[in-house]
Amino acid sequence: MKIVLGMTVLVVSFAVIFALLGGAEANHMLVFGLLLAVFSGLVTIALAATAKIQAMRASFEPTPALTENKSYSFSNTTALQNFPSEEHRELASLRQDLRALQDLHASAAFELAALKTHMRLCFDHVRYHEEITLPRALAGQAGAIIIAALLTLVGTALCALPDKAYLLAETINIWFAAGWQSIILWHG
Repeated sequence: MKIVLGMTVLVVSFAVIFALLGGAEANHMLVFGLLLAVFSGLVTIALAATAKIQAMRASFEPTPALTENKSYSFSNTTALQNFPSEEHRELASLRQDLRALQDLHASAAFELAALKTHMRLCFDHVRYHEEITLPRALAGQAGAIIIAALLTLVGTALCALPDKAYLLAETINIWFAAGWQSIILWHG
């Protein structure tokens, strides 16, 4: 509703200005067309900046770091001395080293899973921003973008054909003046 009201007010105001320029002695349609084009360009720039600001306001909260499930194992090197032979001691030492490597592997696997989860969530945030936040910001400005595009088209037409636009505005101005005089005479 606001968009329709805004477009109506804008169209009526520019039509009145157009008709009033038809009553001027000199042809100012080129200047009016350029002003319309500049105004619509500034509106378009402002809308693009506003949409960008709205899109940047989308809150991105990085996922909290997952708590690492660390398991600690302590090797008892003094117990290695209790084995009867050197081979048994080396075998026990290798078992301890193997457990330590298994713990490191489990820790690395957990960190890799946590990193994959974090990356997936980051990509979900980016996709949400691209597919939802930015289009909503641009869709909220659709009416103003349409108005700016129409102003650009009208301004360009006025710049391309200022003499014909002046003759049209002069005719409309005469028509409005005659209509106004007939209303005054009818009520008077």
